[in-house]
Amino acid sequence: MRTEAGCDAAGAVQRFAPDESRTGGGKVHLPRVQVQIVTHESADGLAACLDAVLAQTVAPACVLILDNASTDASVTIAEAYAARHPRVVVHILPHNLGYAAAHNLGFTRALDERMTHVLTLNPDVLLRATYLENCLAALHDRKGERTGGATGKLLRANGVTLDSTGLVMEAFFHVRDRGAEQRDEGQYDVARDVFGVCGAAALYTASFLNAMHHAAGYVLDETFFLYKEDVDLCWRGSLNGFSFLYAPKAVAKHARGWKAGQRPNALAETHSFANQLSMVWVYVSPRSAGFWVAQLVEFARFLHLLVTRPSVARQIASLLFAQRAHRQEKRRTLRNARRREGG
Repeated sequence: MRTEAGCDAAGAVQRFAPDESRTGGGKVHLPRVQVQIVTHESADGLAACLDAVLAQTVAPACVLILDNASTDASVTIAEAYAARHPRVVVHILPHNLGYAAAHNLGFTRALDERMTHVLTLNPDVLLRATYLENCLAALHDRKGERTGGATGKLLRANGVTLDSTGLVMEAFFHVRDRGAEQRDEGQYDVARDVFGVCGAAALYTASFLNAMHHAAGYVLDETFFLYKEDVDLCWRGSLNGFSFLYAPKAVAKHARGWKAGQRPNALAETHSFANQLSMVWVYVSPRSAGFWVAQLVEFARFLHLLVTRPSVARQIASLLFAQRAHRQEKRRTLRNARRREGG
């Protein structure tokens, strides 16, 4: 059984490999994909998720399970799969580092092992057998372009309601899952560029991960303990000249814990609100009218929370204050990277 424990929290990505196919002796090296799944109290559905991953028509080179100190049966299930399948590796974290920090550890391992692509996968997602195959084919068709990654058509558990067909920027700089809550009637069956890819089942290229780390010193922003870290990554990527692709032939089901129309718990609402404001403050120019309109909208939302959920409002204010230096550095780093890109 290949199980790792007691790893430390310093998950900075350090070494990367290019994602271009290499040739030698007349043979083309096929893509090497690492599927990485971050678990935390994820026993329900984890076995089904792993079964679907192991049934892919393009077999992943590694299936890495990063467990964020679960107290349920998540680790037991993961270790049972690792004992039966040599490609499955379990990495047990000493405490809950958060989604972003755990995935950053996975990115380090994947690219040290010269993987060409990394699929971030939520444990409540069931991939169709051709999911990887179709995402890889879509990316191959874009070879030579600066493409950060691809995602497929994600359906809710009922198989008929859309969960995500990529990310789209809407009013006031809120990024949403395209098509969410609509009935799937083939209206999103055309491949196209999208603002970003939903991290629940996102296939990233190594060149994109490399560029993001090189520019900022990390891939996923670890101050985003949960929610919107995939939006932040794609927003940062788009400002660095990367595009993202929706591949409709790649299909999966996503059970999703937080559904539209449901009120999130206090922790989720705190981080979601704070992360949204952080992204606007970092990525949108204060010289634009849209920036100030967005500020008014968020201020109104904050006042509403102050009345209806005062403890959440206080936590949001505290989080935003604590992260102010990080935001300033993030904005400065992005500005410098774009200047270098421009020559």
